[in-house]
Amino acid sequence: MRDKTLYLFAWPSQEDLARVLQHIPFGLLAGFSYFAHWVFPIVLVYLFWQYEKNEDRHLNDGAWKDIKGAIWGAAIVSVVVAILRLTGVL
Repeated sequence: MRDKTLYLFAWPSQEDLARVLQHIPFGLLAGFSYFAHWVFPIVLVYLFWQYEKNEDRHLNDGAWKDIKGAIWGAAIVSVVVAILRLTGVL
């Protein structure tokens, strides 16, 4: 199995773009759940990771594409929170 580390940060191909975009909302949910309680994003990401690992084991569909979308969603939350903190809103 090839290492998928670089694929997590590269722009997805045309056929993978839909799967990445479908999982961005989960990353947004996990990121913003921090404001409810700091444990929520840890639990959500762990459960998502286990689900994707299990799905990939049975379907071998390249779960790293789905994880990439979740990472992108969490990164969007990080940028938004950083901007809000720098401007003094948070």
